[in-house]
Amino acid sequence: MTSFPTPRTDARSFVLIGGTSVLGRALLERLIFLSGGKGTAVLAGRESPGLAAAADEIAGRFPEVSVSTVSGSIVDAAGIESLSGRILSSAVPDFLIIALGSPADEKAAEDNPRVLSEKLWINASAPVIFLEIFFRQMRKSGGRMAVFGSVAGDRIRRGNYTYGAAKSLVSSYAEGFSEKARGSGVTLTLIKPGPADTPLGRAAPGKARQDVPCRSGGCREARGMRGPQGKADSLCPFLVAAADGSREACAWPPALAFFRVAGSAWAYFPRPAGDYFF
Repeated sequence: MTSFPTPRTDARSFVLIGGTSVLGRALLERLIFLSGGKGTAVLAGRESPGLAAAADEIAGRFPEVSVSTVSGSIVDAAGIESLSGRILSSAVPDFLIIALGSPADEKAAEDNPRVLSEKLWINASAPVIFLEIFFRQMRKSGGRMAVFGSVAGDRIRRGNYTYGAAKSLVSSYAEGFSEKARGSGVTLTLIKPGPADTPLGRAAPGKARQDVPCRSGGCREARGMRGPQGKADSLCPFLVAAADGSREACAWPPALAFFRVAGSAWAYFPRPAGDYFF
C-alpha cells in the first residue's frame, strides 16, 4: 500500500483556478475536509453553468465554508490580470490551486493556427501567468501553490504532442519558479497525475492514454498514475500528499509496481522501442 505524508491543515482560504476541473475540485474538497470544513473557497474560470454547479456542490458538502465564483476571460494576459485582480481584491489565499487543461485535437491544431495558439495558451501560458500574479501577493504573507502539469509532458507522443509540449513548459517553468520562490514563504508543488477517468482524460487519443513512467525531477514534484479504477477519488491520497509539498508521490496500484520500474527504464530507450512498449 502506498504511504503518504500527513497533510498540514492550517490553510483556511482556498482559490481554485479552473473551477470545473474534476481533479482540481477533488483536491480542493479533500483539503477543505482536512482543514476542518471551515474557511473560504473561490472557484474561478471561464463563465459556464458548470462553474456555478461546482460551487453549489462544494457548498452543499461543506455548509460552513463560504464558496463563491469569479468568472472571466482567460484567453489573453489582460483577461487573466483582470480575473486575478477581482479574486485578490477580496482576499489573498493561503492555498492556490491551478488546474487548467484542455485537450488538443492534433489535426485541428495542425490545420488552424488559431486552434494551436489557443491550446498552447490554455495549457501552458495561462497557468504560469496566474502563478506570477498570485505570487506577488502571496509572498507578503506566505502560502502554498499547486499547479497541475501532466506526465504527458515527460515524453511527447504523436497523438497528443501539442498538449504534451505545453505541459512540458509548465514543468520547466515550475522548476525555475520554485528556485525563485525559495525562502519567500511561498512553496510550489507541481502535480503530474497520469491518465484518469475525467473529461480531459477521456478526450485523449488512444496512444496518449497509455501510462507513462515517473522520473524524478529537479523541482518539487509529485507524479502519479491512475488508481485501480482511474477515478478522481482514487487519486485523492496522491493529490493531498502532493499538495502538501511531497517531492515525489507516485500512486500506483500494487499490481503495477513492476511496470513503474520497467517503464522508467524503457523511457530512456531510443525510439521506436520506448514508444512501442510504453
